[in-house]
Amino acid sequence: MELVETQSGSSLWKDAWKRLRRNRLALAALIFLSILVVAVIIGPALISAT
Repeated sequence: MELVETQSGSSLWKDAWKRLRRNRLALAALIFLSILVVAVIIGPALISAT
């Protein structure tokens, strides 16, 4: 009987996250868009409160 080594595969999301971290421009764009989305959601509440 022959022993076979198995490799644990990485998930799609894990692979995508690794590729995104290597691409600095894409990561910066993701951070910028995340901040923009938070500002759009929270902004109207802050403006109407003042």
